[in-house]
Amino acid sequence: MNSNHSASTGGPLGGLPSDGYYVPAPIAWTKRAWWMVTLAGLIAALALVLAVALGIVPMFFGFRTFVVVSGSMEPTIATGSIAMARSVPSQNLRIGDVIAFSPSSEASLPIIHRIVKIEERHGVRYFTTRGDANSAPDASLALPSTSLLVVSAIPWVGYAVYYAAQPAGTIVLVWTPLVLLAALWLKDRVVKWRQARHA
Repeated sequence: MNSNHSASTGGPLGGLPSDGYYVPAPIAWTKRAWWMVTLAGLIAALALVLAVALGIVPMFFGFRTFVVVSGSMEPTIATGSIAMARSVPSQNLRIGDVIAFSPSSEASLPIIHRIVKIEERHGVRYFTTRGDANSAPDASLALPSTSLLVVSAIPWVGYAVYYAAQPAGTIVLVWTPLVLLAALWLKDRVVKWRQARHA
């Protein structure tokens, strides 16, 4: 009866044989699995950090960055992109330029649309914009002396920047790697303690 119980407990991969001593065969696999999980978590966190950096670093070079949350400029600028813009004199803007602007003082988010018409009325320049994916133009407006000209966009990065600003993003960026490393360290300590105990 005892021998049958020992065979079912140990199994083909090792485990706890009849004498109760720890068999280190599955330890290596467990340690390897923990390293793989930890590495995957660190890679995911690193990828998120790099994506966020792509959205922040341009600001140190005089650019403004915007997370594109709508598809009005697709396919030119996809939803989830990071758009980079620089300040230029509004008088230098031309039809076809893509600009970032606030349609009104109450607007909480800027709009990124293409200039489709420029006209002067009573000495004031008015700009009409439209999203590439929109059929109707926006209401014309007069811009301040300087405007934000969109010069580039990086697809998908905006999702990472937006996610990183949320509580869940903070967990991924900071706490997940720390928890994984701590769990791996604790697992190693337990394994070594059990090996030393049964040595």
